[in-house]
Amino acid sequence: MFRFKSLFRFLAVGLGIIAILSISSASVFAAEKPEISAQDSDVQKNNWLLGVIFKLENMRDKAIADIQKYEGEIQKCENTISKSDNIVRLAQQKGNVKAEKIAREASLKAQEAKIKNREKKNSAELNKIRAEGTLATVKNELSNALSHPQAHPNEIKSVITNHSGRVEIQKENGEIIGFGKNQIGLLERGDFIMTYGNSSAELQFLEGRGSLKVGEYSKIKMEADDAGTEVMNMIQGKVNISVEKLENYQKMMEEKIKAYKEDLKTVKDETKQKIVDEYESMLMSIKKAVVRFAKKFEVRTNTSVMAVRSTQFLVL
Repeated sequence: MFRFKSLFRFLAVGLGIIAILSISSASVFAAEKPEISAQDSDVQKNNWLLGVIFKLENMRDKAIADIQKYEGEIQKCENTISKSDNIVRLAQQKGNVKAEKIAREASLKAQEAKIKNREKKNSAELNKIRAEGTLATVKNELSNALSHPQAHPNEIKSVITNHSGRVEIQKENGEIIGFGKNQIGLLERGDFIMTYGNSSAELQFLEGRGSLKVGEYSKIKMEADDAGTEVMNMIQGKVNISVEKLENYQKMMEEKIKAYKEDLKTVKDETKQKIVDEYESMLMSIKKAVVRFAKKFEVRTNTSVMAVRSTQFLVL
């Protein structure tokens, strides 16, 4: 096993450039932290929930599109199998060995493809179930935040949107919760998330702007935020981080609200109306906040701190 003395190694992939950096324990790869007012803090809290809702809706919609795609592929495979089997029968009747062989091979390939597409469809259906369950929970959190402004869900740090294998959440009081197949994962300050062999978990952070995939045999902790910075402490293992650019994120938010408004013209939806009203009321605050402080994300280890903004990183 390699030992690193006060060194932190990570692979950063951004703008087509790959760099390997070593940072001493005294080094901090972060900009000066800005001061945030209480009003800005409230904006960030609701903006976090809105962003995660929209991210989950995109995940759900993608899963639905994937299900339809794989259903179409399965139907194509079934048609090929049916046609190939007919050709086999005709070839046997006429004693055409070559045609029979070709048709059997085509049928076999179609059967194999059908099995793979069924597996992909099952995976997409599971993703849809998870996205819908998590979406309902986060929408409920937002509704509570809007109905009771003094009771913000400010302890929620991240949302688990996908996982495989054995994943556990350890609460601050030491309680360990096994993460079930369709369980909803809202992570609070002080929570640990742990993965085991052949396991992984994907988390959303930075208002749904960032994704963090935790690799096998990893353990990370949801720390208390510093001013304008979401903080996670990597105890061990590997994480892959991807952060969307602020301008793309803001564009996505605006497009989602526009779509909500179109839906509300024909269908009454109280939750969507609350989201639209809240977004409209704080739109200028959000834009000012984005200009004044682009909220950052930090991954801390025992030796170093890494700040992530608008790029991709693999942290080892």
